Amino acid sequence: MELAKKYRQLRPLRKDTIHGFSEDYLNYGKKALDWAEKNGSPEQLSMAELFQIDYALYYNYYVDNTNFDAFLLSQKLINKNVFASLEDKYSVYVILSDLYFEKGFYKRVFELLPLRYQMGRALNKPYTEAYREFGFIAKGYYELKDYNAARKYYRLALDSIKEEKFPIRKASFNNNIALSFAKEGRDDSAAYYYRQSLKIIEFAPSEAYNNQTPNYAEHIKNVIKSNIAYLDVKNGNYDPAIKAVKRELASGKTENEITTVIQAYNKLGQLYYYKKQYTIAVQYLDSAMVMIRSGIDDSAKLRNLNQKAKVFLAIGKQEEAEKMFKYAQNFEDSISEIKSTAQAKVASVLYETEKKEKELQQQQFLLSEKNNEISRKEQLQTIYALALSALSLLLIISVYFFRKMKSQKVKIERQKIAVDNSLREKEILFKEIHHRVKNNLQVVSSLLNKQGKNSEDLNVKKLMEDGQNRIKSMAMIHQQLYQTSDFENIDLKKYTQLLTASIAESNKVKGMEITTEIIMPEINSHIDIAVPYGLILNEIISNCYEYAFIGLKSGKITITVTPMDDKMYKLTVSDNGRGLPQNMEERSKKSLGINLIKGLAWQLRGELTYFNNTQGSTFEVTFINNLKNVA
Repeated sequence: MELAKKYRQLRPLRKDTIHGFSEDYLNYGKKALDWAEKNGSPEQLSMAELFQIDYALYYNYYVDNTNFDAFLLSQKLINKNVFASLEDKYSVYVILSDLYFEKGFYKRVFELLPLRYQMGRALNKPYTEAYREFGFIAKGYYELKDYNAARKYYRLALDSIKEEKFPIRKASFNNNIALSFAKEGRDDSAAYYYRQSLKIIEFAPSEAYNNQTPNYAEHIKNVIKSNIAYLDVKNGNYDPAIKAVKRELASGKTENEITTVIQAYNKLGQLYYYKKQYTIAVQYLDSAMVMIRSGIDDSAKLRNLNQKAKVFLAIGKQEEAEKMFKYAQNFEDSISEIKSTAQAKVASVLYETEKKEKELQQQQFLLSEKNNEISRKEQLQTIYALALSALSLLLIISVYFFRKMKSQKVKIERQKIAVDNSLREKEILFKEIHHRVKNNLQVVSSLLNKQGKNSEDLNVKKLMEDGQNRIKSMAMIHQQLYQTSDFENIDLKKYTQLLTASIAESNKVKGMEITTEIIMPEINSHIDIAVPYGLILNEIISNCYEYAFIGLKSGKITITVTPMDDKMYKLTVSDNGRGLPQNMEERSKKSLGINLIKGLAWQLRGELTYFNNTQGSTFEVTFINNLKNVA
């Protein structure tokens, strides 16, 4: 055991193993393992087996990356679940989850991460904050191209950062959300989150960068501004993008961020290709290729090769272009083959490990069954001897319990009658409460209506009418509750139909022939979700009646609710009216209705977007139909 303790003291940090292992570490590690295999307990053996994992990890990283002993040994230890300490268990979980991530086994990573971070926090380990855990998961989903799930966990990471001393981390998560939107071609949403990220950096206090170089904050700004400018490249705005990317390149060099520098060179090569300045494009692409690291920047290299082939094609070098395209294709195939081979080997290792574990468990089960059979035969003799006396005792007990149960049955029946009476009283009271709430809301609505009619000020009339419509939307919820007594299952489709009909009735006096179409599945919601949903819908439809059809005699409003995933839905309200004004963004900042919708959407963990159609406009609001996630 002393050898094992000594070995643990000599164990190097993983970042230091690039230089190999010291002779003392190797000797003590081997001795500890030999001793534990012959004389040690399961816990002592697992402690010594960490030596094997350390060496296999070093061998995989720096000698032969096709060797997967580290996977096998780590998974074997986790399957056994026998460790000398929580520290050792945490170490193995960190090693294996990182290995799985590097090889693309993201679902395995997701299985290991919760316990890894739970143990890390219990041990007060650094880098185990909740936002790091959520960020790790988000990165996995991003690599899987499940951008919706990635954004979910990036937002959870943002929510878990309570202190303002992490502006760079907050900006990074917002930037990553923007990147996920950009990957989906949703440039407006991407631009919004890029600007959020930039805003965080610009307003961060200087002390937030104590651990960084003086120019690091400026570099982060350059990266984000470059991303924003690059969104507009598809519209032909090349020069602003070139200017922004060059700033990113310069600060990337200053901060020695090789990946950023390579990406900037590639972007400039592409931009000058778009501008048909092919000589400059090749110069930047060549600069990127010089810095590309094999096995690390393979994706950047593939983009570089394809871009250079396009340049050759543009300047008439057909043969060179074909060679370059072929080289790029072969390189892509080799990357895929290496990745597939590595994943196949890891999968094979895992299969063999689990197979052996199952065989061992089966052998242990059979041995246990055999021992149990022997014990059962010995116990039968004792059981038979006790059976007769037990039977007599059972008869006595049965008579006793029969009488007792009969007495309890009478008591329970009386209690049931009392409970049923109480439930009926509560049901009547519950209905009466919602009936009174509905009546009170109607009284308030009537007062607002009367106040609006008595006022000659058109603004006051408009405010009273808006308030009356909002109150009506809430009153309808309580009307449904009065009819059903189930505030956890509001029929959202029926509520939508009633609300739109009420708004249409209120706007008949405006002399327009407006038709409404509702397309949505059957959805049940809690009252705490249905109320903000109704207020959002009321605001959007009321705005349609108020502004969309000015100068028109007829029109159509289409309301669609579609599921996005298990609990997330999207509400879409479209009209075929005049469309949004050009200064909509500026006007929306002062609009009570738009700000109310945004606030309610945030409450439902969603967001508001709006845009013009070929004819008319569209408002989209995402919302989550899960009470646990609602603010």
